[in-house]
Amino acid sequence: MKELVKNLGSFVTRPKKPSGYAAVLCYHDIVENQYLDYYTTSFQMFIQQILAIQQSSCIVKIDELFIHSYEKTKHKIVLTFDDGLISVAERVAPFLCAKNIPFTIFVQVGTLGYPGFLNPQHVIALSSYPNVEIGSHCLTHRRLSTLSEKEIWSELSRSKEILESITGTKVRYLAYPYGDFDNRVLEIVAGVGYEAAFGTLEARSLIPPKELYNINRLTITAFDTPFSVIKKVTGRYDWVSFFNNR
Repeated sequence: MKELVKNLGSFVTRPKKPSGYAAVLCYHDIVENQYLDYYTTSFQMFIQQILAIQQSSCIVKIDELFIHSYEKTKHKIVLTFDDGLISVAERVAPFLCAKNIPFTIFVQVGTLGYPGFLNPQHVIALSSYPNVEIGSHCLTHRRLSTLSEKEIWSELSRSKEILESITGTKVRYLAYPYGDFDNRVLEIVAGVGYEAAFGTLEARSLIPPKELYNINRLTITAFDTPFSVIKKVTGRYDWVSFFNNR
């Protein structure tokens, strides 16, 4: 009996191992008709990619990246959209919300209301959907590592404050412009009060992530097809993640 209790105690207190991997996909502009721009995806191609993902994977809320579970799901997918472009309101949201598919929008606050970008009314409407998370993509989309500490603090804190004043809800997540940061940025991100931050390292992320302020994402580009997206989310191009998380 004593040996059983001892073994049980070691089981309960031992460090938790990762539940598995999640693929956090990073989209930008979803356009009506494809044109030659690396960070665009045609709407029809986007629909095909989502339908292909749904056949083999589970699209989950961003919060599920941080929930440890002993039940391993083969492929968990998180959808994110950078910059706060108008296509998110016009094309992405109607399609995904109709299918109850969760997604996160990282809003570049300094361009709110500019042509081609969301305005505050869009953000309010989008934040009202239960499956939509609003995050920050800073104020001006500058490379944070090139800025002074005062400028970094302003980029991170002001964008968070403005979005919270617009939505009336806490902004918990950040996406670094260009995936760029340094140690100063990491300290300020934590000090401002973000719960997690996302880069652009082309790899999947552990569940839960090893580093809360540098979570991997996979960029989806104009050259991606449903087949290549499936290869990305299932780890076929995941050598970066393999070497970093061994």
